[in-house]
Amino acid sequence: MIPIRNIHSLTLVIVWLLSIHVASAEELDTYRIWTSSTGSKIDAVCVSHSSSNIILKTRSGPVITIRTTDLSGKDKQYVAELIRYSNLNLEKGKVFVTQLTVHMFPVLNDYFKGYVPQRIYKAYKEGNVSKTWEYANRISPEECVGYTPSNHSMVVYIPTNYTGAVAYGVYLHIQPGDGGMKPGKDYQDLMDRHRLIMISPDKTSNNESSWRRIALAIDSLATIKQQCRIDESRVFVGGTSGGGHMAMMCHMIYPEYFSGSISHAAQSYLPSSKGAGHFPGLNLNDTQTGVRKKHKWDVISGDKDSNYQKILTTSQEWLQAGFRYKFFDVKGMGHSTASASALEPVLEWMEKTGASSEIHGKRWKK
Repeated sequence: MIPIRNIHSLTLVIVWLLSIHVASAEELDTYRIWTSSTGSKIDAVCVSHSSSNIILKTRSGPVITIRTTDLSGKDKQYVAELIRYSNLNLEKGKVFVTQLTVHMFPVLNDYFKGYVPQRIYKAYKEGNVSKTWEYANRISPEECVGYTPSNHSMVVYIPTNYTGAVAYGVYLHIQPGDGGMKPGKDYQDLMDRHRLIMISPDKTSNNESSWRRIALAIDSLATIKQQCRIDESRVFVGGTSGGGHMAMMCHMIYPEYFSGSISHAAQSYLPSSKGAGHFPGLNLNDTQTGVRKKHKWDVISGDKDSNYQKILTTSQEWLQAGFRYKFFDVKGMGHSTASASALEPVLEWMEKTGASSEIHGKRWKK
């Protein structure tokens, strides 16, 4: 059995809690199986921790203290992570700007590694991108990813109730202009409710080359992963207008890092007999390889958007291709970023398992 001792008095509890980090009540939501160095197990949640001891609340009710030296190697590492995240001096409940610190891929050629990334990379290298994308291929893919992270920044919002004890999801938003999106109070409240950390890199405007915009987005994710405890199964990439196209592109190139994409007021065209659409170098079969067809793809716009009719048509194409796709048709929405109230149903659909595809009130079971 795991060596434990019962907490017999309130005095002992108070003395103990004065000497170690006190976690928030939110940690009581994260019950897990703890394992001792000898293999014994207990179902409990950590409510306080230090480098030498932890206090656990068992699912059946009793509160117990355990020496960290008596934990399994995996649980020792888990406690070390709890301590690291709780000791980080993070601004919570505020919108702030911070520098990027790392590349997602230290070896820069790894940005182009893999079948789909390589095909898109090759298309850009050979100049096989739409002529209407005036700036998309202005500098080489290598130069795009080989920038210095500290020369760039991102807007960050960490929910008020984030402690590091519970892994939070991420909503990464790519802008069509130079500045990252600064979420207002309505967006902040939305992130709080959904336990999502919001990040938005700078200098991702439509005047930048595509691979630079993609690199800034994926590197923003790498940076926040160093600072916060992230739920890898709840990372969504979104963007507005041209930024929405880049969100779809990021998801297509790096599906292992995202579970869904949300394009505000922009529809990315799938490859067809007419060409590669918004995915240079790919054919339709390429877009459906690996986990891509299992992931969720969303467009949110409305009848005041100049792209509206085209979105309706191309939404049919996504559905007919068998993607887990949904178009959220918001009455009165123009060519803009969705309001928080309009985005919330999108996030709910993203996180819902087994959801059917839908467009404009009609349903296709997928």
